[in-house]
This record gives sequence, structure tokens and C-alpha cells, in this order.
Amino acid sequence: MLKGLLAPLKPRGFSASLVGCSIIALTAASPAQALTIVRNFVGGNPAPKIAGGGNIVDVFNAAADSWEAAIQDDYTLILNYAWEARRDGSLASYANQGSDRNPPFRNTEGLILFNNDDSYRWFLDSSPWESSEYQTFSTSTQDLGQGDINVERRWTSPSGDAVGRFDLYNVALHEIGHGLNILARNRQFKRETLIDRDIDLTAPRPFAGSSIPITRKGGGHLKLPEAALSPFLAPGQRRMLSEVDILSSAQVSDFTQLNLNPQLMGQETPPMQPVPEGNAALALLLSAGALGASRKLHRR
Repeated sequence: MLKGLLAPLKPRGFSASLVGCSIIALTAASPAQALTIVRNFVGGNPAPKIAGGGNIVDVFNAAADSWEAAIQDDYTLILNYAWEARRDGSLASYANQGSDRNPPFRNTEGLILFNNDDSYRWFLDSSPWESSEYQTFSTSTQDLGQGDINVERRWTSPSGDAVGRFDLYNVALHEIGHGLNILARNRQFKRETLIDRDIDLTAPRPFAGSSIPITRKGGGHLKLPEAALSPFLAPGQRRMLSEVDILSSAQVSDFTQLNLNPQLMGQETPPMQPVPEGNAALALLLSAGALGASRKLHRR
């Protein structure tokens, strides 16, 4: 949940020349048209409470690949990311560093900082392109005005190092979504949500006429507890991109070439299971910030 609209910043102690890893990845949808996320790891000391055997570069790449598989419009976004302590206590933050000057005012560059103080136990998956550390996959839909839209694709029942830890893949997926214009400071997002506090889907995007609710405080998040772009996350779970996450970014950003059910990095679609009633109640509590185990996902 947003604590204040602050000016974009660059990570303290880093300079633009400290680029440890720069990777450009394209979806295979079309050689002439595809989302391109340029990823620059700019350093910082890893958080002290890490398990899983993975590293931040591989995990971040997997999250970026997931968004590239979903959005296939011709668009380039530069994302710089690093480890740095977050004074506001959030898991991570996004700060915009550049935007197009004309509608839809898409972000062109941003900075993502992952909290490296000793407040959090992080899970860095050694194989982030699959979710074998989680045993249960749940999905659910909601009618937002024009038929049932998928609002949840979520792995739970963690095992091994994933138990009781925050999944960095999940957090990266969320913050990249802010880079893809679900962001309170984005001018088009403000225009879309200022009056009615929702994102109204229009053609040619699917489910035209549906309205996706956003959080009333701070904005920049979806008011759907199990969406990847919900403002709260509990440890021991992994949220994948849902249809509503993809559609919200597409509407604000004027994307039209979408894959609402991306097969992420070759992973097979798991068997669908309904959300148990108890888990649904827990999700509502998390969205209200009522559980100490949940943590805020911060953006600017």
C-alpha cells in the first residue's frame, strides 16, 4: 500500500554504469512485433535470509519472460533492478524513470528495489520457470460485468525452502506490472481510474464492458485479493499472471496483442482446483492488511 507519492529515484550507491547484467528477450510470437523487457541488474548486497539455491538475475528473468509471453505488442521497457534496504518496510518498490510524452503515456524505464534488510525470509527458486516447490494450484473467476474473467492462478502448499518465505519471482512479477503502467503516477492510469476507481475494458480487448476494481488507498493495485497485482502477498505461495492482471495493463497501456493464458517457459498447465472456502476467507483478510504475515508491495 502506497505511503506517499515520492519523486523517482535511483538506488543509493549505484550508478548507471554499474550494469551487471543486461538481457533483451523477445517472445516468439512475431519477429517484427513483441514486448521487449531490457533487464539491468545494478547490484546491491543480497538479503541475508535467502534460501532456494537460485539467484536474483535468473528469477527476475523468469518473471519478465512471463509478462513477455502475455503481451505481444511492439513495446520496449527498460527495467533496472537491485537489492536495497527499504525504509518503509515494503518487500519491494518500483520508481518510474521515464515515460512517453503522448498518450497512453507508457513507462519507458523504471527502477525496482528488492528489500535486503533482515526483515524478510526470501525464496529464490533455482528453477523459477516451474513451480515444483508448490503442491496445490488454485484458480478462480469473477464476473466483472461481461462474463467470468480469471482473477487467480495461484500455487500454495509449499515444500522445502519455499515454506514460510516470500517468493521473489512473485514479487518481481508484481513490480514489473507497475512498470507496465499499473502505477499511480502514470498519467493514463490516473485518467482511467480517477472518477470511478476502476479500469473499464474496451474493445478490441476481450471482455469489453467489464470493470476491474482498484484499491481506494494509494491506487496502482487491483482490488482483487489473489491477483498478481493485489497490494498484499503472504509467504509460502506463488501467484501467476491471471487474465485480469494482463487485461488491466493492456487497457491502461493500449495493448491489443494479448495471450491471456500464456504457457510460461514451456510449463504445462496444471490441473485446476477450486479455492477452498477457508483460503478465500484468508485472502480477504490479507487484502485488508489484517494479518501480520502479509506484506506490502510498494510502488511509486
